[in-house]
Amino acid sequence: FQPSATLRSRGGQLEAWDTATVAQALERGLVPIVHGDVAFDAAQGSAIISTEQLLEALGREPALRPGRVVLVGEAGVYTADPRSNPAAERIPRISAQNIDAVLRGAGGSHGADVTGGMRSKVELMWRLVQTLPGLQVQLIGPEPGLLAAALLGNAPDAGTIIAE
Repeated sequence: FQPSATLRSRGGQLEAWDTATVAQALERGLVPIVHGDVAFDAAQGSAIISTEQLLEALGREPALRPGRVVLVGEAGVYTADPRSNPAAERIPRISAQNIDAVLRGAGGSHGADVTGGMRSKVELMWRLVQTLPGLQVQLIGPEPGLLAAALLGNAPDAGTIIAE
């Protein structure tokens, strides 16, 4: 679903999102794929609204609360940046016991990314799992077949799981 057609923001913060088509997809048994996008912004003209911000907004709507979130793109969360530190290890599960250490090791993005990089992604998703008991968030890489396996709950060793 192309969020930019129905997003509005102010100062880079999501202000409104018409989610009627997401609700219709769910009613018809479809799995809506949500992604970050550009929003018309009342203060600055336009803004980038991240996938995580949109998922957080869905979490505030009882009829649209996700039961499972799969974020595709990064192979997981690591103890350090794996592109610059070959000793970095993938963190299989983020929980209350390790969230502080994970956030200390998480950084920004490698390229132009106004959404805050991995640290922001982990912070927003941690906040979402705290808000929605039982929600599990999984970060997986773009390898073929991983998305389908993760959606079916059959990819437990792939990526990183964030859960309370």
